[in-house]
Amino acid sequence: MCPNRVGFSQKKGDATQYLVLPESFKSELVRGYSPKRAASVLRKAGWLEFEGKHTTIKKKVPDLGWTWVYALTLPNEISDANTNSF
Repeated sequence: MCPNRVGFSQKKGDATQYLVLPESFKSELVRGYSPKRAASVLRKAGWLEFEGKHTTIKKKVPDLGWTWVYALTLPNEISDANTNSF
């Protein structure tokens, strides 16, 4: 296992989905902010995949097996014909 791992990435259609471990999400990605609030904002923006009321999903990842992760697909990687470019 890699001691400095934040998560994993995988292809999801034409985009890359980032699977971030919960501890890394809290201590690295949203450090200084409320993790619940950050996840809520990402979810409302459509950047966070979720299951029901959970802001995390259960995925099978290398070395860890089935585990809960934050599944993020960034907006510049989402193909959307209705999105305006700036």
